[in-house]
Order: sequence, then structure tokens, then C-alpha cells
Amino acid sequence: MSRVTLHTKGTEVSVDCRDGEKLMSVLHSNNIHISAPCGGNGTCGKCRVTVEQNGKRMSVLACQTKVCADTDVYITENRGGIIEGESGEIIKTDGERGYGAACDLGTTTLVLSLYDMSSGKLAATKRTWNEQRAFGADVISRIRHINENGIDRRQSVIKKQIDGCISEMCSANGTDPDGIKKICISGNTVMQHIYCGLNPRSIATYPYKPQTLFFDYHLKSDTFKNADIVMSPCVSGYVGGDITAGLGCVADDSDTFLYLDIGTNGEMALSHDGKMLCCSVATGPAFEGAQIECGMPAVDGAISSLKHENGIKYTVIGGKRPVGICGSAIVQLTAILINRGIITDTGRLCSPDDLDFDTDISMGEDADGNGIVYLTDDKSVYFSASDVRKIQLAKASLAAGIKTLVKAADITYDDIKTVYISGGFGKYLDADSAVTIGMIPAELRDKITYIGNASLKGTVKILMSEKERKTQSDLRKKCEYIELSLNAEFRDEYIEQMPFYYGREE
Repeated sequence: MSRVTLHTKGTEVSVDCRDGEKLMSVLHSNNIHISAPCGGNGTCGKCRVTVEQNGKRMSVLACQTKVCADTDVYITENRGGIIEGESGEIIKTDGERGYGAACDLGTTTLVLSLYDMSSGKLAATKRTWNEQRAFGADVISRIRHINENGIDRRQSVIKKQIDGCISEMCSANGTDPDGIKKICISGNTVMQHIYCGLNPRSIATYPYKPQTLFFDYHLKSDTFKNADIVMSPCVSGYVGGDITAGLGCVADDSDTFLYLDIGTNGEMALSHDGKMLCCSVATGPAFEGAQIECGMPAVDGAISSLKHENGIKYTVIGGKRPVGICGSAIVQLTAILINRGIITDTGRLCSPDDLDFDTDISMGEDADGNGIVYLTDDKSVYFSASDVRKIQLAKASLAAGIKTLVKAADITYDDIKTVYISGGFGKYLDADSAVTIGMIPAELRDKITYIGNASLKGTVKILMSEKERKTQSDLRKKCEYIELSLNAEFRDEYIEQMPFYYGREE
């Protein structure tokens, strides 16, 4: 046996573990869930921690490191969230007595709101990172992890985290936890399965059929003795309750519209002539900073926006020293490099020797002769050729999904009146940059409307009104899901959308 001492945010806990046990397993057993977008395969580098043995400090990957001696482990990842007090927002309500919580259960993030259901007044909001990131960045990685390790632990992690967030909001607002009467949760179909303890393995294999679509699906809370838990109805295995909830915020629009939720998955819906066509594309977590070498969520220390002006100038969340780059800035940087001819149409990030012009952008070359763009003077934050490739794959998938829906509806881009973009990433997306890299067609640039976290807004509507829940259930029944994995037009369009055609400056 070895003794492991875990140091996190000024706290210190010592535990015993068997020799040879993976350090990541030790962390999981002690409810420390650091990022591991690759699912523990040792390829993403996001689970790096500092360890000390016999007075010697070193940086290691937790998923690849076996404990064979007494070890001190220092966890510095920002695992906390943000609690905001009441904002005075009032939501129309049925007037049910007590408090209720609405949760947007994202693959990468959690956002929750606490409401006084009798008045419709917002009491508190909590934003944090989904601790299931430790089991992989996307839903397929999570399913694979469940197949190998079982679902009980994975369910326990997310239920405990959500209950903890609600308790924190109650404490911040001075609310008695026994006053919580209802909890409404919206997420993609896989995340809702995991929360409810339902194995989602069938979603990962054809015909991608979930165990349930969560119509009238209710649970009792283990933590809040007076609370019922309500799950949002889903459309399919890959268009979940988060999309149903989001569409509930815009579906009364009589015009033809496109709804995009851009996150770890690219889920979308096209409303036209009384029909709602839906699909989901595998964008991967690149747009949210995961699987990007210096990528990170939009927390303190993340470069969140940038521009080319005598080099690359950037803004950092919290005004601190930059330690990484989040999705919105990644899209902007990619667009800048395309415009400057540093990223080619095929997606190659040129090295300085490849360029036939001078540039004021700080650059270098990797071992394979590809370029590297440095964002900080100490070269600790950079953008690599492999990062470009991940963005290229993600943007091609999203653009191909849009084109496939438009073809299926037998309309043109001109027929679309509004493009609603939902989700935390979409809120900060620069439209010009999105068009430049080719993730959104140029014809739709001036039709974009950002609607923030529509999933959470729609979940709040369900929380406040039984009638709204029925409305969203009826809306789901109107949705026609298009499975893209076997769709030849989507495959052709995906290849067509791969090059960076747009935005090149001469």
C-alpha cells in the first residue's frame, strides 16, 4: 500500500491505495474529477498534475501514472463554479408554492437556476464544469467508459454534483432545502440516461435507439425529500431534451428558421412550412476548448477574444495571465490565420519558412515541419497544426449538417429568415469569423440572432408550468429526425465542406 496526499485549493487529504493503482482512479475514488477529454487514453494531456515523491517534483498525466510509493499530488485545475445572486428576473408561473431548480445538463458544463415558483422570481444561478469530463470529452467516450466500468459510479458523480449545486444555491439564498419541490433537467439523450441510471450503450450502435425518450419521466430526489425530478422529452438518441427545451423558446415563430446549438455536439433544427427537421453532427469538443492543446473552458485565465493588430492582441477572462484559449477565440484565431494566408485552403498551418511574405505574428515550427502560432511571449499558450485539423473537422461537420437540412426541406438559404444560435459557446461566437472558417454559410451571416442558453430558459418554462411541459412534448412529436450516419448526401457534403474556402484576403 502507498499513501497519497491530495492537495486541492488549500485543503489536504491523505488516503491509502494499492501499489500500481492509476492516479486517476485514486482521484475519482476521492471525488476529484479532473478533465480527461480523451477518456483516459493518455492522448489529450488535460489530466496533467504535479506530484512529489522523495522531495522530487514532476508533472505527470494522472490517467497514465501508477502509484508505487508515497506521493503528494497537487491539483490546480479550476474545478469551481460561479454563483450569482438574484437578478430580479420574473418568469410567468402557475404559482406553485415552494422553490424549484432548473438544470441545463451539458456534456461539458452545468448551468442551474433556483426559482421561487410562487412568484416566478430568480433566486440564484450556478455555472460550473461537468465533473464527468473525467470520463471523456464526448458522449461516445462516456458510453465507452460505462461499458468498461459500469454506470453506477458515473450516475453517482453527476447526481451528487447537481444536488451539491442546488444545495449551494439554497445556502447562498438562505433557502431551506426542504422547500425544494421540483427539479427539471434538460440535457442530451445520453446525459439524461446517465443521470437516470439507464445504460446508454444502445445509442452508440445502429439503429441508435435510446431506452426512453423521457415522456412523462419522473423521479424522486434522494437528497431533497420533497422534490420531484422531471426530465425533458427527447427527439432521438442524438437530439435530446436540451434541444426540445431550447426550441420551446422560439417555436412560436411562424417564419422559417434554423436553430443551432453548438457545443460538444452540433444539434440543429430547421422549421419550415409547419415541419421541424432535426439532426445532430459530431463536432467534437474542439469548439469548447477540449482536445485543443492549449484549449480550456471560458474561465479565468482563458483568452476569450483576439484580433490582429501589430501581432495578435487578446483579451483574457478575469484580466489574469493567459493560461489557455477558449472556443470563441479559437474560431477568431483560425479566421485570422486563414485571412493572412498562414492556414491554407487544405487546412495546413504553414511554418515561417513556407511563407513568401513577412508576418508580425509570432510563429515557429514543430517536429513535422508544420507551423506553430505563439500567443504569449513565453510560448506557453500556442496554436498547433493538430488544433487546426480538429477545428477543420468540426466546422465541416456543422456546415454539412446545415446544408443537409436545407436540402431535405427543399428550400434555399434565402428562405431562412432567422438563425438562432444557442449555447454558451454560441453566445460569444463572432459571426464574421464563423463565416470565414466555413462553419456557417455566408448567406446566413446577417440573419444570426444569439439567444443565450435557450436550453436553460426552456427548462425554466417547464419548471414553472405543466402546460409548457405539454407544449414541449407536443413540439417534440412534430420533429422529424434525420439520421446522418447513413446519409449519402451528408457524407458528400462533409467532404465538400472540409477546405477553408472562405475569407481569403489577397
